[in-house]
Amino acid sequence: MDAVEKDVRLLVKKELRAANQSFPMFHSAHEGWAVIREEMSEAEVERYLLDRWIEERLWNEVKADLQIPKEDLKEMQHRAVHMAVEAIQLAAMICKLERSQRRWPKKDGTTFLKKGGKHHELDQRNHRKGSQLVGRKAD
Repeated sequence: MDAVEKDVRLLVKKELRAANQSFPMFHSAHEGWAVIREEMSEAEVERYLLDRWIEERLWNEVKADLQIPKEDLKEMQHRAVHMAVEAIQLAAMICKLERSQRRWPKKDGTTFLKKGGKHHELDQRNHRKGSQLVGRKAD
């Protein structure tokens, strides 16, 4: 296990609490998808910016056998931290979607059952045929 994974999971929970205080739960899967996609886009931007620093600035300094300026390293660290923050926000919004859907009206023949601490959608017709778990079709 990574040395900071437990701390990151706590940060995801902290971000989720803050988001839930400011914004209501998602009203639909479409709304949740849109927010998740936005957070993913923001994380991708941060990854791209860091990549440019590493592949252009840092690599050029390494190829030229130059000492890497402290300011450049600080900027790359800054970009990496921002990328981590966006990833934490993304994880929090994925968790928010999972929690939001628990509150939505259930469609005929489906319910959410807890199994091993996680929620799974179970098609009741298949349940009688051997407890087969199935995924939810997109709206």
